[in-house]
Amino acid sequence: STDEGSTKNQFLHMIVLVASHEINSFQEYYINGNSILPNQLDASGNVNDASTPYLDGTTSLLRIQTATGTATQGANSDLISESNGLWTSNHKLSGIAYVYLRFRFNRDVYQGIPQFACVIEGKKVYDTRNSSTAYSQNPALILRDYMTTSLGMNMSSTKIDDAKITTAANVCDETQSLSDGGTEKRYTADGMIDTGINPRQNINDILSSMGGVLTYANGKFQLFPATTASATISLNEDDVIGDLQTQARLPKKDNFNSIKGKFLSETTDWEQTDYPALSPSSFISEDNGEIIFRDLDLAFTTSQSTAQRLAKIQLYQARQPLTVSGTFKCSAFALDTNDLIKLSNTRYGWSNKIFRVSSWNFTSNSSGLTISMILTEYADSIYSWSTTEEQALASAP
Repeated sequence: STDEGSTKNQFLHMIVLVASHEINSFQEYYINGNSILPNQLDASGNVNDASTPYLDGTTSLLRIQTATGTATQGANSDLISESNGLWTSNHKLSGIAYVYLRFRFNRDVYQGIPQFACVIEGKKVYDTRNSSTAYSQNPALILRDYMTTSLGMNMSSTKIDDAKITTAANVCDETQSLSDGGTEKRYTADGMIDTGINPRQNINDILSSMGGVLTYANGKFQLFPATTASATISLNEDDVIGDLQTQARLPKKDNFNSIKGKFLSETTDWEQTDYPALSPSSFISEDNGEIIFRDLDLAFTTSQSTAQRLAKIQLYQARQPLTVSGTFKCSAFALDTNDLIKLSNTRYGWSNKIFRVSSWNFTSNSSGLTISMILTEYADSIYSWSTTEEQALASAP
């Protein structure tokens, strides 16, 4: 556009669509990698902080205005007045969160079309604990929203076990001590859900932020974040039909004793960054000194300490490789996938040894009702964490 009394093409106007729904707020902006905070803008959105590259004397070279995507938002009045009728009052972009950028030409600052990015507090989600709808970083609530919203799975909320969502949300909100003396929530989900990606991948990305498992039982989806639990039922030889089959080690192709991966780091402007690798010497010794790494990338984790806790859970779970499968009497009917049981067996020397139900199904035939289960070894120590285990993040290159 033109500036009155000045040269043509002095301004570049740009509309960037951020989300196809209402968001909570804009937190930070990036122009060609340069950070700009909301407090560095005046009431009209013009950059007024000389510490940025976008102030030439008293002339602002950049204006940033936003809309959070409400259903009642109006068209941007400044863009209407400066677009020579190309943008009108009908261009409301209702229900769409966007950023309006105006760049003033300056060859020393801009070379080509500027690259823009931003940090936002995203979609407002329903909280099963208090029936409110508000912005949240809680992975359990975010997953429920994705599965029920029209932008996600568009699933009826009756297909979700909200009691399990409530329990999971409370686990995610528990506080975890940090080595610097502060605290953080046990799990948060901080990432971008792309509706163009396969829903299974989006669900797995959200689950990764809480080390979670999503199961389907009794007509409902149930969510379980990574945390300790208690066994509810005890079984022994009298509850088993036939013999139990055991597998004491992972197949060689699945075995690993070290773990590494990437997370989203604020120190690198939200680019993927390596979190400290975990490689316990005792595990390596068990594998005859061979170091075997497994990659665990965390697309929805922005805390390096949370990334380390999640990596430890993944690794220590793999080092509890014992699995048991068999056919059980109807005394196992009350169990469900992901439940814990106490199993006693004289042959194997187990006395109330705790297992997690990883697979459950029943068969009804002339012999009666039988339950087939696959059980995996469980230990509370998988989920333990001390601030002394937290490693410092290496300086960014």
